[in-house]
Amino acid sequence: MSVRTLTPKKYLEEKYPGSGITTATVHNWCRKGYLPYVLTPSGNLLVLVDENRNLQLSHWK
Repeated sequence: MSVRTLTPKKYLEEKYPGSGITTATVHNWCRKGYLPYVLTPSGNLLVLVDENRNLQLSHWK
């Protein structure tokens, strides 16, 4: 399993380009448990992305 960390902005650019979703939404998804994440010692949020899985939040309509 290969896991990368992405900033919320980079996560959106990679997974949802041009969608209009904001980084605040990604923060909320992480805090609510929809996305795995880690906090850096400085308090920045990084989204964990499993390169073997290409999941998106498909239940949002």
